[in-house]
Amino acid sequence: MNFFSQSIPDAIIVGNTEYKINTDFRVWVEIDRLLTQSKVITPTIFAQVLRLAFCDKLLPANIEDTLGAIIDFYGCNQTASKKPSKRAKTQKRIVSFTHDSSLIYAAFLSQYCIDLTSDTLHWWKFRALFDALTDEHKISEVMKCRGTDALKIKDKDRRMYVKRMQEQYRLPDNRSIEEIERDNIENLASMF
Repeated sequence: MNFFSQSIPDAIIVGNTEYKINTDFRVWVEIDRLLTQSKVITPTIFAQVLRLAFCDKLLPANIEDTLGAIIDFYGCNQTASKKPSKRAKTQKRIVSFTHDSSLIYAAFLSQYCIDLTSDTLHWWKFRALFDALTDEHKISEVMKCRGTDALKIKDKDRRMYVKRMQEQYRLPDNRSIEEIERDNIENLASMF
């Protein structure tokens, strides 16, 4: 999206009908939490997302198109143009807007003088500013650490240090016991 030539949307379109949505970043941080708490979007999670996202009680009839439009808005309309790759499936999550909220708050206050506890901000503006945070902030250091493949570090001391930091900065595992077991079995099977 071109911020200079297009207006930032306050609605999604489902089946040629426009539906007003909440655009406040706090709403979408909560939606992010709901969408990432499990690999499967359950009817309960979907209902919570709908309650948060839509301003009106009138909801689109087509559930699949509605979910697609919500995901597109959540991804700042960049998800529809990207085809999923094999890497995307195994890519580690390096940030949680909920878990890392204090670090994100400090970075926004320091870099932009934006107080996220009181200022209002459209989700897309929040994401643009978040993506542009400089490396000097703790959240940037934490994200870089989480995204580092420690096994590729040749220096033993450095590798051990990175592993310790990754453990310290580890995000909570929101998967169910069944999902953890299935993932462990898949990981073991891929080794042979």
